[in-house]
Amino acid sequence: MNDRHLFRGKRTDNGEWVTGAYLERYHSTRFGIVDAIFFSDEAKTHRHPVNRDTVGQCTGMRDNRGLLIFEGDALRRSGKKSKIYIVCWNEYYWVLRCGSVSENLLMNRGGIDGQEIIGNIHDKPELLEAGDIL
Repeated sequence: MNDRHLFRGKRTDNGEWVTGAYLERYHSTRFGIVDAIFFSDEAKTHRHPVNRDTVGQCTGMRDNRGLLIFEGDALRRSGKKSKIYIVCWNEYYWVLRCGSVSENLLMNRGGIDGQEIIGNIHDKPELLEAGDIL
């Protein structure tokens, strides 16, 4: 599966992150109607109900450590003034949002160098306060 078609969400049963294909309002005989993430390994296909509020799509890009960047991730940009940016979808393209300022993430497609994932808004909601110089 192409990375940009991946989704991740927090499982409703144990709060762990799961990555795969997203199905909104999946009818499960075990859980009823749920949002779910599906993925396969060599043995079988797995499906896990996830909290809809935590679901985010992969941008298809990686940070400077090679980690996939997902919607809701918080990135720290290195430099003289290190700021925190939140990855968001802006109707037409991915943006890095820092306070009230947004920057088109596509401009950085060739180089996410110097940007490192430091968490996400679901595990560390205090990152929503991003925008202040650290």
